[in-house]
Amino acid sequence: GKAGVKTQNIFFIDMTDSKSGQEKDSGAVTIESPKDLAECLAETETRISKESLVILDSLSTILVYNDTASSEKFVHTIVSRVHGSKASFLMLNTDTSELQSSTKTISQFVDKTIKL
Repeated sequence: GKAGVKTQNIFFIDMTDSKSGQEKDSGAVTIESPKDLAECLAETETRISKESLVILDSLSTILVYNDTASSEKFVHTIVSRVHGSKASFLMLNTDTSELQSSTKTISQFVDKTIKL
């Protein structure tokens, strides 16, 4: 890419699609159900490498289908695994009042939060 980012190292996790494990292209995977956090974690672990950028879409979707504690634990686990692999992690989230508590908790697990 223009900024020196190797686009082949970008891995996008779509939590909203219903075609489990099927790659849209070489850098995207869909998860059958946003309730299946174990599948999401497994799919991520098989694909991450030192130079990966993992993008998760999205916290708000995960929270619609899972309880708050499970969602926060999942995000903590996936962030830990990605960082343990020396990869980078980006998670999309909507800035709504309903998500403020979870956003505050999850922000403790990451290096930086960016509001757009």
